[in-house]
Amino acid sequence: MLTGVDYYKSLPRKRMASEVFFINKKGEILLVKPTYKDRWGVPGGVVEKDESPKQAATREVKEELNLTIRKLKLIGVDYTLPYGPKDEAIMFDFFGGVLKENDIRKIKLPKEELSDFVFVAINKAVPMVTSLKTHTSLPKRLKRCLAKVDKTEVLYMEGGEIR
Repeated sequence: MLTGVDYYKSLPRKRMASEVFFINKKGEILLVKPTYKDRWGVPGGVVEKDESPKQAATREVKEELNLTIRKLKLIGVDYTLPYGPKDEAIMFDFFGGVLKENDIRKIKLPKEELSDFVFVAINKAVPMVTSLKTHTSLPKRLKRCLAKVDKTEVLYMEGGEIR
């Protein structure tokens, strides 16, 4: 029987990531184009060791967009099953607010990681974040999470489906 530190070391590990949804004054969502994926996405990334999901979201926005965000609102949590080479994961979805024109002008992408950004209407964003090669629940999360921006409820999802 394991006890103490050995017990905790024996517990399963889960991958965690955070992503941040931003919109502009027209209500269009910000998408970024990773250089290493076949689809567009939203700013975000893996939660590092000893980092909270909110800290990861803030760090990723600074690294990917060169923006410092002061306020984040948790709008969804999505558990995803293992798929292909990916382990199971927990995705934390945050709303970063409405970006003003002066914020948008400050965006500076790390060219080795992101090649472009664009604001698009939600209905146009869904096909852009859908991958033909890999499984992703982002297309399902996109509409569901953005519908909760003005609500106090946080969505719990599994594979992008409300549970």
